Parts: sequence; structure tokens; C-alpha cells
Amino acid sequence: MNDERSEITALKRTRWRTAISARAERFSQLLDNKTIASKYFGEKYVEALSNRINRIGRTLLVLAVAYLILMLSLFAAQDSGKNEFEFFGYGFKNLGYHKEILLFLAASLSPVSATLSGYQRYLVALRAECLKRLAPIAEVRDFYSSALLDNYFDAFAKPYDYKNSRPHLATTSLAFVLIGIMLIVILTLFAGSFLLQLNVIYDVATRPSTSRVVNLFVVGYALAAIFLAWTISIMQLPLPEVDVSNYRRLSELQASDPEKYKETLTRLARGANRREDAWSLALGFVASILTVAAVTFLFGRSTQAIEMRLSQGLGAVFLAILFAKPAADLIKKATLNWFFEKYPADTTERLHAYGFVKRALLTARLVIPAAIAALFLLLQYSRQ
Repeated sequence: MNDERSEITALKRTRWRTAISARAERFSQLLDNKTIASKYFGEKYVEALSNRINRIGRTLLVLAVAYLILMLSLFAAQDSGKNEFEFFGYGFKNLGYHKEILLFLAASLSPVSATLSGYQRYLVALRAECLKRLAPIAEVRDFYSSALLDNYFDAFAKPYDYKNSRPHLATTSLAFVLIGIMLIVILTLFAGSFLLQLNVIYDVATRPSTSRVVNLFVVGYALAAIFLAWTISIMQLPLPEVDVSNYRRLSELQASDPEKYKETLTRLARGANRREDAWSLALGFVASILTVAAVTFLFGRSTQAIEMRLSQGLGAVFLAILFAKPAADLIKKATLNWFFEKYPADTTERLHAYGFVKRALLTARLVIPAAIAALFLLLQYSRQ
């Protein structure tokens, strides 16, 4: 079964890998030379990596606290009757007079944090490859790595061998509940932080505390810094690379084993559908957030409380994610049925038309969540 999966993976025309995984693979090939591995990448190297990873983690924590303080300051500055707040006993006053500088500092932290976070994950990947050589046995490596890694989930995640024990239904259900809650919390924090940033930028743009030139510069810089941080984070996700040898491998498989060729194409199509669903969810999430930001900026009321704007924005995002995929699947099914009826296999325009249909379906997966989010917000604004 593992050989079959690896063969199918090798036949994929497009592979999705992160830059970190590609570099880790090159590092793993270098470690295959035992002389080099023992001379340069032994225990001292792993300990040095761990120290750097821990230092970066502490730096990220400091940046996160500083960013939280700055955002809370800007949040308090939006209320004209309360331009001060206390954080762990430290008071911050007259915040309304320093909104531009606070926004400038907060926006500057985002790309720095995204870059450091990616570099930390890169060092973690290098350390993992070294640990595989220092402790080749998986069970030994699991306990050996506890001296260097922070595996917080090991404290309440039970290991099962499925020979003498297996998880109870109640344990499995609890694990699914935990995963669901964590996903909701992560998505809420992600969407909430982004919407909070946009609301703060909107407040600074509409109610400046400095000259117009300085205000425009800070607002433009903040928007650019936010999207720079997003771009850095997206570049750390699995990105596609084309396997140009795919056609040769498929041709060889078709000639040697036609039945396996058909089965392989079926499996590749299923994998493509799963990846399409995952990317549709991610793109729909981004499209709905950007739509909420645009609708709030164009049609929102500056007098509306920020708590109300955030709650409405989060509601629009989750409503869009909930109904976007079922609606997009219905449209895809109806569109493909129409396509195969209008363009049979012997039609000369079939390939060109199929490319147009694929682009149209991708557009629909972006437009549907954006439309749902916009409609929800506009309905909320019309009732106020």
C-alpha cells in the first residue's frame, strides 16, 4: 500500500511543497553521508539549533505582547471618552494624540513576526532531520526529543498500539471536540485580528490626530505592512511545483499496464478534488474577509461601536464559509452536466471550453463567499 501511494505521488503533475520542506529534503540528502553528519551535524549542532529556536520563540512572544499592547492602545483611542487604559498595572494616557505613531509601530511588527516565525519553523525542520539520524528508532526518538522539543500535547494524548488497546468512542469524540474548538478559536483569532486591524486603520484614516500628509503615509504604510505580512505567511504555505516528467511516466504506465493506468488516473482525480476543496475553503475565507473589510469601509458608519462592527464581520465570515462550499458544489455539478451535454468527446472546442469552465468555477468559489458576506453585512446595516 505504501509503494502504491508513493508511485501515485510520483505521477502527480503538480506537487505541493513548502520551501522549508524542499530545503529539509536537501539537508536530509546531505545527512545521508554519515561522515559529514557525524562531523558537522551531531548533538552539539542539535543543541545549538534548539537554543536558537528558543531565543526566536522568546522574541516572538515579546513581539506578540508589544503588538497586543499597541492594538489595545489603538482600540482604546477610538473611544473619545476614554483615551487611556491599564495593562498589568501600567497606565497609557492621551492615546488619541498618538494614533499615527502607534499604528506605525504596530504595523511594523507584523512582517517582522511573520519572517521570524517562518525562520523558526525552518530551524525546527532541520532539527527534526538531525534527530532522525541521532535516534533512528521512532520510539526512542519520541522520548529522546523531549529533552530538546516542547511537545505540549504529549501530556494528554494517549498512544495506542491497536494490538492490546484502542481508543474508546468517548475518547475519540472528545478528541474531535478538542480539534473543532481549536479550529474555531484559531479562525476567530485570525479573522478577528485582521478585522480589528482594518477597523483601527479606518478610525485613524477618518479621524486623524496629525497632518493629512502624515496620516496618509501612516495609513498607506500600515496597509502595505499588513499585506506584506500576509504575503510572507502565504509563501510559507505549500506552493505548487510542476513535475515535467509526469507525462513520460503516465505514457509508460499506459503502455505497460492499462488497467493500473486507469486506476491511477482515478486516484489522481480524487486527490485533485480534495486539494481543490481545501484551496476553495482557504480562498473563500480570504475573499470573505476582504469583502467584509471593503463593505465596512464603504458602507459602515463611523459612529458604530467597534464591538458591533467586529461581531458583524465575524458573523459574515463564518456564514460565508458555512454556505459557500455547498453552493459552489451545486453550481459545479450543474455546470459540468451542462458542459458534457453541450461538448461531447468528439467536439473540437471541448478542450478550450473546459478551460473556460474551470476558470468560471474557480471564480464562482471566490464570488459566492464574498457575495454571502456582503449580503449579510448590507442586511445588517439596513436594519440599523
